[in-house]
Amino acid sequence: RRHTRCLSDWSSDVSSDLIAKLDPTGQNILFMRYFGGMGNDTTASMAVDHTGNFYITGQTTSSDFPVTSGVFGPTPPPSNFVLPQNPFAAKFDPNGNLVYSTFLSSGAPSAIATDSQGNAIVTGVGCVLTKISPDASKTVFSTQLSNTTSCAGLAVDQSNNIVLVGNTDSPYLPWTGDGIQTKKSGPNDAVIARFGADGTLIYASYLGGSDADGASGVSLDSAGNIYVVGTTFSKDFPVTSGAFQSELGAGCPTSFNAILTRVAGSPNTVWDNVFLVKLVYRFNKTYTYYSAPSASNFFHR
Repeated sequence: RRHTRCLSDWSSDVSSDLIAKLDPTGQNILFMRYFGGMGNDTTASMAVDHTGNFYITGQTTSSDFPVTSGVFGPTPPPSNFVLPQNPFAAKFDPNGNLVYSTFLSSGAPSAIATDSQGNAIVTGVGCVLTKISPDASKTVFSTQLSNTTSCAGLAVDQSNNIVLVGNTDSPYLPWTGDGIQTKKSGPNDAVIARFGADGTLIYASYLGGSDADGASGVSLDSAGNIYVVGTTFSKDFPVTSGAFQSELGAGCPTSFNAILTRVAGSPNTVWDNVFLVKLVYRFNKTYTYYSAPSASNFFHR
């Protein structure tokens, strides 16, 4: 359909999703298209699967949002807001053609990923984790880590296990017996959680010091190691020996620093924090991984 916007719409901060694909050189646009309705449409995250299909998730206020037939969410969830922000997920083929578009029943989405079977996985506010079938005709599962936790990052490993990261102010995070911290240390702590391919919780852990901490992104390598980034205000964030930065903001009490965590797929936990941290999967031992700014085995300035 033709996408039309009046000047008055633009001046009212009404926007639509814009999707583009460029060639590897970045010099040629393979396609570019709008996606959305006549309301405000925003995309929070995008993922690409091994066949080149790509997926987006976000929110819309459009009453004419383009939902496809046969999906599990043909209508938006009930809302008490005057201008509801309805969550959605959509899939496109490698040429930019819409495969499906569906509303979600969870809160505001922040991240989307795919697994080896073509399922899409979405998370966001409330750490609701939803797996969507390849044609969006059903949800494979939908589960929640904690309704007072916000998940900002999502990744899927080669076995289709799912890793969530975010932050929480809740002292009641589901505890599985594997983790660095059994209790919340500050007003907000970072959260790291791993789920099986069926949505079963494998472990969840806090991570942080006595001030506010949070995780904002996650990625995996081919060995199943998990890399998490975030921020901390904690002067007592658990920095390991030999880290090239061992004090928050070089000692300034009002500073915040980035953190990087690596969680490895072995039965014990390793972490290194330079206000960058390395962690391992089942969390029961600590050692220094990064020892000098000139080292090349992990991360350096």
